[in-house]
Amino acid sequence: MKCNTCGAENPDRAKFCSECGSYLGAMNAERTEDMSGAADLEAAGEADLDAAERMFSEGVESWNSVTQTAKPNTEPNTDEKGYYHSEEKKPEQNENAAAWQKERTRQRATYNQQRRSESIPSEAYQDEDNSDDSHAYERRQKNLISIAFAVIALLCLVLVLVLADPFKWFAGGNEPDPNNPTDTHSVVIKPSEDIPDFYLITVNAAEGDEVIFESSRGMSTSSIVSDKGYVIFNIDVRNLLPDAPIDTDTYVVVPKIFVIKSGETERTQISSPTVEITNIPTFAVNFDNQTASGAETDLGTLDGGTLYISGNVTPGLNITITVDNQAIPINGSTFEYSKLYDKVGIYYAEFRATCNGYRSFTHSFKFAVEEDLAPEEVVHIGRDVYSRCLADSDTITITGSVPAGAIVSVEPRSEGLSITEIPTVDANGNFSFTVQMSTPIRSYDMIIRAELLNGNTYERPFAVQRPPKYSEYVPTCWGCNYEDMCRAKAINDQQGFKIVGTVIEMLSDEDCQRAKLQLSSGQIIILNYYNHYAGSSTLAAGQFVTMYGYSLGLNSDGVLEVFIWFVND
Repeated sequence: MKCNTCGAENPDRAKFCSECGSYLGAMNAERTEDMSGAADLEAAGEADLDAAERMFSEGVESWNSVTQTAKPNTEPNTDEKGYYHSEEKKPEQNENAAAWQKERTRQRATYNQQRRSESIPSEAYQDEDNSDDSHAYERRQKNLISIAFAVIALLCLVLVLVLADPFKWFAGGNEPDPNNPTDTHSVVIKPSEDIPDFYLITVNAAEGDEVIFESSRGMSTSSIVSDKGYVIFNIDVRNLLPDAPIDTDTYVVVPKIFVIKSGETERTQISSPTVEITNIPTFAVNFDNQTASGAETDLGTLDGGTLYISGNVTPGLNITITVDNQAIPINGSTFEYSKLYDKVGIYYAEFRATCNGYRSFTHSFKFAVEEDLAPEEVVHIGRDVYSRCLADSDTITITGSVPAGAIVSVEPRSEGLSITEIPTVDANGNFSFTVQMSTPIRSYDMIIRAELLNGNTYERPFAVQRPPKYSEYVPTCWGCNYEDMCRAKAINDQQGFKIVGTVIEMLSDEDCQRAKLQLSSGQIIILNYYNHYAGSSTLAAGQFVTMYGYSLGLNSDGVLEVFIWFVND
């Protein structure tokens, strides 16, 4: 159909021109009905025009620009829905219908120009169904449904991607960026959900890169990155902890992770997040005779001033034990420790066990010492230590013990006695030294001195003997005569006496047995018998004995004392 206004071609059933917007209803009517009357033309066009006006009037603020020429005294009116209602009066039947139509066409062309400037497609008013509210509602509903389906489809796509490669999305993985390679290296660390005391370390890197994990002990493990863009290391917590004792309940560590980029040889360390480890490994410490509960154990009063601690630890570990910073040896998995405390007081002993990569164990022992110790308790020489050398020897070795850390020295007190070597003391306080005796058939006195770490010094008298041969000595001994033993000329270690009597009292039983003996003649004398040798006898009260020795003369109390070499009981 050709527009009468602009001459443009339009579809046969179009109501308005697609170019100028002129109303085409009159030309359609010419094809369908008799247009001999102006009233019929007006009626046919007016119906279509009113429908178009309702559609095009939505959102239009003012029709003044359109209607000023045709109707200067009218204003546009709209209802609640925004539809335009014209208040124009139709021309009288006797007016020229063609003139009226021309004015309406000009108004419509002006309106269409305004609508085009607002980017409203011409199809919007060419389709007479768009003027219907129900159709517009249906289109809005369809659009909402389409949008909802699109959102659901997008969510499903994201879910599929996450399930297909969860580490890439939740373990910090990113697609490699060739323009910024450092962005491809990231690390995520989290505890393993399947294996206790293990950690999963996910390293994001470019395909072909070599990723290296270095443990706290210097051991390395590496992996080549696949097309997934990441590698995962399953690491024991002990390989994260330092190769040193740990004294805290928690420990913060930064794992060492390196990367060698594909095609390169240089190793570069990757920035790694810190990990706070709370499940630090521990080892067992068990005490034999002490109940170690809590941080401190009160042992009460020590018997003899000696502290003794023993027990066992977890086997197979390189555990170190100290007491008051003194190293204690471990035999397999057991340990023992002793220390002498010489003075009255309250003491504390700090026990500590450590192992690299494990939580340290500490415990304090409290105890009391109620008596000062005698020199024999500080410088200890066991009864199994022989103080008498063999008859055909002139030397003897003495062994004993002192508190750990003490310094031992020996001072000879008899002529002819010499120290062949300086005493040696080990870490536990065990000492030994050798002496030489130049003259036979004599007893030699000495002082063994111990200087402790606390500054206290103890001196213990001690004697060693070079005895005669029994078979040669006994036949030369004089008879048991009290007056002869008291004479000055007989008081020497060369002249022997046969002494017979009954032991009536034991005075001491340490290095030397001292006892009161009543002779057959009735006199009371004091015996000095060093019985620390193989085949010796032991004196006891009430015992009748025959002995061989020499006179020492009268003591300060006027009592005769004798030295005994041999005892026949």
